Amino acid sequence: MSELSYACGISQQPLLGDTIGDLFDKTVAQYPDEEALIVKHQDIRYSYRKLQTQVDECARALLACGIEKGDRVG
Repeated sequence: MSELSYACGISQQPLLGDTIGDLFDKTVAQYPDEEALIVKHQDIRYSYRKLQTQVDECARALLACGIEKGDRVG
């Protein structure tokens, strides 16, 4: 890896305007039934649609616990 990040200087290549969530939603829309996650030792296979369902469920649970946008969870 020889290129520097924006943190170390400027670049001629513009940043994307999308968040990780935005990009994930676009991927789900484009490839809903393609495999997104495989956990071989637990025999788990999630399509992008199934993974989005699980992510949304987790997000709702965090909100129900009082976690708000911008909070750090670790």
